[in-house]
Amino acid sequence: MRTITATQLKLQDAATQMRLAVAHLGSEAVFRSCINSYLSTSRSVTMVMEKESKDFHPDLLAWYKVQSRAMGAAPFFQFFNSQRVLSIHQGVVEPRKREWPVENLRLVSGRCTATGELTSSWEILSEESPADAGDVVTVMPDGRMVAWIFEDFSSVWPHHSGNVLSLCELHFLSIKGIVQGWVIERNRLSTAPHLP
Repeated sequence: MRTITATQLKLQDAATQMRLAVAHLGSEAVFRSCINSYLSTSRSVTMVMEKESKDFHPDLLAWYKVQSRAMGAAPFFQFFNSQRVLSIHQGVVEPRKREWPVENLRLVSGRCTATGELTSSWEILSEESPADAGDVVTVMPDGRMVAWIFEDFSSVWPHHSGNVLSLCELHFLSIKGIVQGWVIERNRLSTAPHLP
């Protein structure tokens, strides 16, 4: 018997699309394909969750419906849904590539507060940088920094850069949290005594 649900497998598929997008930041065609696939796959996580909830227990379906209404009301999730609708039914989501020169690059070392392990990362400074703190950028071999942007995200958060990878990461982690809550609720219902 499989111990992992189809919902969890769909979540893994969404994570795979994001890993592929990160691995191909320099290829516009591959990056665009991965982002469009992520938009579709991440939505299928909740669709499969609804189906599995319905098949499993009425109380699990009720739990899912509460989560679904909350997601549907949030502008952040509405934005991602609009991108999915565009990608599946109307055309292609085409993130815009932003490039700018690296002006300063320095290695920053520290210790991870959660694990205590030594860490290091590159801090990139540029007067022209359109990126916000926490945005995902890559340094190309020719010394340019590259970031991918959802240009129409400003309607959701006016002062956000629209960085595709940081927004997709936030979206993925939100869905992952819902899936984790769903698994907990599913396990609780499977071990609860059944009343006549």
